[in-house]
Amino acid sequence: MPKKRENFSQSNLTAAVEAVVNEGLSKKFAAKKFSVSRSTLQYRLKNPDQKVSCGPAPVLSEEEEKTLEKWILESSRKGFPQRKDDLLISVKQYLDKNERTTIFKNNYPGIGWYKSFMKRHPNISVRTRVDTSDNLIYIAPRGLDARDI
Repeated sequence: MPKKRENFSQSNLTAAVEAVVNEGLSKKFAAKKFSVSRSTLQYRLKNPDQKVSCGPAPVLSEEEEKTLEKWILESSRKGFPQRKDDLLISVKQYLDKNERTTIFKNNYPGIGWYKSFMKRHPNISVRTRVDTSDNLIYIAPRGLDARDI
């Protein structure tokens, strides 16, 4: 049975690496002191320039995603909430305008990217208007009632 992934903060891991390199602590002691995995600490010491995050590189930078989030929240506050398709088309247009090549077919993000985007931005949620058909599903700030849109 495979081992369960240990959860520890990036700051603890960085502090453990610095303690081993600068203060001369043993790897085993530093791992215990900072509550990080010894094997992970050894790997980071051996490969300091290695990529930290798992998975492929993000399509949009954190700053670009924050701009998107701000756009969704502002337009919703002004009474023009964005639909899922509006968000995906806006991302496609942005990528086309900046001539970026991505893993998306025709630079159009898929449902997986949309779901991940929504997970990364928990203060945005999907709302459905009660008095209309299911065709009107909006993305709105978390905590906002659907009747307020």
